[in-house]
Amino acid sequence: MTKKITSLLIAVAAITTLFFISSAPAAFIPPSSGGIAETKCFGSGCHNGSGAGVGDFEITGLPTSYIPGQSYSAQICITDPTSTIKAAGFSMYQSDFVNNAFSPGDATSYLTAAGVYLTHNGKKFFAGGSDTACWDFVWNAPVATSGTKTIGAAGNAVNDSGGPDTGDHGDFLLMVDVPEGPLPVDLVDLSLSVNEKNTISLDWETASEINNEHFLIERSYNVREFEVIGKVEGAGNTSESERYSFIDENPELNRPVYYRLKQVDFDGAYEYSLIKKIMIEQSAINIQKVYPNPVFSSETVKVKFDLLTDAREIDMIVYDILGHQKMKNTFTVSNGENIINFSPNNLVSGQYYVSLIANNQRIMSDMFIVTE
Repeated sequence: MTKKITSLLIAVAAITTLFFISSAPAAFIPPSSGGIAETKCFGSGCHNGSGAGVGDFEITGLPTSYIPGQSYSAQICITDPTSTIKAAGFSMYQSDFVNNAFSPGDATSYLTAAGVYLTHNGKKFFAGGSDTACWDFVWNAPVATSGTKTIGAAGNAVNDSGGPDTGDHGDFLLMVDVPEGPLPVDLVDLSLSVNEKNTISLDWETASEINNEHFLIERSYNVREFEVIGKVEGAGNTSESERYSFIDENPELNRPVYYRLKQVDFDGAYEYSLIKKIMIEQSAINIQKVYPNPVFSSETVKVKFDLLTDAREIDMIVYDILGHQKMKNTFTVSNGENIINFSPNNLVSGQYYVSLIANNQRIMSDMFIVTE
């Protein structure tokens, strides 16, 4: 999913006066109508960036095209071989100025303000005879599909004189366009269905796959905390449609349950599907069978059922085929599997049904036959 390819840097044909700070962080002013970002200084000791930059300003590690929701480790560097230059700083932004587009890779070197931009936190010195200062950072690509993003940056190299002068270099500018790429797995649909034995089937289909190692099936009952309940191997690389399925054997009953897929690549990168919801609604009573069937009037009818509530008593009513009540009894029961018995000797030959009632919930049995 993730491609570590150095991005193409687009030079900006403009010279902007930049102001950075030697004693306090720079503030970032997003451009109101395109163009490169500018910086403004707070406090004293600002450096005038009127001098021409004679080195390089580059970002490496950004993808040639991004996958929505993925994060990319990158680096921004300023190189200035001028003998009087000793340190550097920068500010960087994303074209739509969303919060948390960037994460600092080195929290002691720079910071985010309001989560919108990334900037140096105090100048960074060229150390060990080097003429380059670099900062690691993470670019968090947009989660939703949103097209090409432009990342702009302004850099400043300074002589550390402690005050405004013309010996600083401040026209390091760049902009990088990062287009949105194709999804590694084109998920057509995820569907949920309830099976007869109170299990839930998850079925999904992909139209194509790139480097797809596996899917993790995740379940939640509050849409905040998900647990992994299964794994299904992916097809790797294919341009053909693939169908997958998984059965959740132990979902809770009578409450909403939420599922999502986590698709994982061979390199560990991943993305999530949309969340789907389903609920298994089950009565407090589940009649397994009425037997023997048919039954002679001289025999005993047995009703086997599961009680899924804490009711102490259950009402049993026998109806004929026309819905007329013929018998009614009350039985003491317990939670779980129960068997109750009754005699059909007062019933004429014919077809009947048993209805069980507990805690105001009612369930009807299949038909049984009484014969003489």
